[in-house]
Amino acid sequence: GASGHSWAGARQYLRALQPDQLPWVIVLECVDRLGHHRKINGKVEQGSEIIQGHLEDLGYCGSWRRINAKHFYLPQSRRRIWGMFVRLWGFGRERQAEQLRRAWEIIDACQMRGPEPPRDLLRR
Repeated sequence: GASGHSWAGARQYLRALQPDQLPWVIVLECVDRLGHHRKINGKVEQGSEIIQGHLEDLGYCGSWRRINAKHFYLPQSRRRIWGMFVRLWGFGRERQAEQLRRAWEIIDACQMRGPEPPRDLLRR
């Protein structure tokens, strides 16, 4: 969608949900420029920081990574920024941080290490 409109709609949807209806995990993908600084409402911020702040207000904790599709055995170079956010209630912050760390480790393990995909990883 147009810059900012897709997130505005998603945020409005999430805010309309009851706490027990919110998803446990939110995974976001966007153009790499989301991580760049821009002037918004007179302040210089990253779009990713703004979205992360909105999700923290809803009780989520998470992080962003820049990932290029070519590192996952795809025949194109496509740099994107990905965010992974987990609900805090029901987990302690330490447990939630561990879950995020493990999730990013799995994604890192899937990245290209040679000419062939790691067969043992694909079997899991």
